[in-house]
Amino acid sequence: MTQNDLILRDSQRRIVRLKLLSNFYKQADLISVFIKTELIHTIFKESDDETLDYNKLELFHIQFTDSLLELLTKIKRRKESQIVLNLKEIEVNNKFINRYAQISRTENDFEIERKFYSSKVGDYLADVYDRLIGEDSENIITDLSSFSSMYAADYYRDWEDSASFEREEDLRYYEYRNVKVESRLMGRLNISGFKVRFVCGYICNTTYYELFRIFQSDDEFVFNVYNNTFYFLNEDKGGVLDKSHNVYKNDIVQDLTIKNERLVLENKRVREVLSVEVLDVLSKYREILDNMNFLSNSFSIDEETKVLKAMLQLNLDGRGF
Repeated sequence: MTQNDLILRDSQRRIVRLKLLSNFYKQADLISVFIKTELIHTIFKESDDETLDYNKLELFHIQFTDSLLELLTKIKRRKESQIVLNLKEIEVNNKFINRYAQISRTENDFEIERKFYSSKVGDYLADVYDRLIGEDSENIITDLSSFSSMYAADYYRDWEDSASFEREEDLRYYEYRNVKVESRLMGRLNISGFKVRFVCGYICNTTYYELFRIFQSDDEFVFNVYNNTFYFLNEDKGGVLDKSHNVYKNDIVQDLTIKNERLVLENKRVREVLSVEVLDVLSKYREILDNMNFLSNSFSIDEETKVLKAMLQLNLDGRGF
């Protein structure tokens, strides 16, 4: 094998590497550089001109192609390391998703239970009313705290301002055993047939508060679960309350699923996106090749090499890839 054959073989190896990296990055300037580099290689490979200096081809690759391959390979390794790291995080997240998905209450469970609870509270208040007026009641007064005990930690809204739940002064109450119901509220409930709807729950300090709305009205009342007291919501103080429906506030499965989706997009971005600094290098590199008269007798790459080397001294310690 002649010296020229060895140069062509090494040139071909560089072309293959550059092609693989061009396919990985899919950047227009890089593809143009690859095409021009392959063209230069082809000129020497297919030429019958015995006077053609193959050392020019070798020198071109040493000064240009090798510098570019070194830069792109370094960037590719960093990208692949980041992608692998993200994939490992996705794998770990999936394990937790599978574990928690089996034990988490679903949003549908809570929506169904809140409807049953609304009916239960209405029956509870109707039972209190019947007993207050001395009528026999078919219902048995039961503790209402089981609903908040089950769902408050995961669903009730954290609320810091206890003033939002303060009652109006000098309220009159009906009391039965450990239950207190504001007298005006009891009268309104009786008119509505004790039909109420659970709106949402709150955790304020260590107390659970539940907000209800009377059927076919805008009247809202509060149930203080801690002291078993029902009273109208003070419109002035309660006006700042967030009354939107409760949702699962500690949904680990949902959080991890969203995080995995972001990691997938991040991997796509890491793979496809190059920094402005690197893109600028590729653009200048392509410009140098486009302006290069490779077969000219006066061809010299010394000055152009200095420019290229300076451009390839990129700071890749940060996010510059």
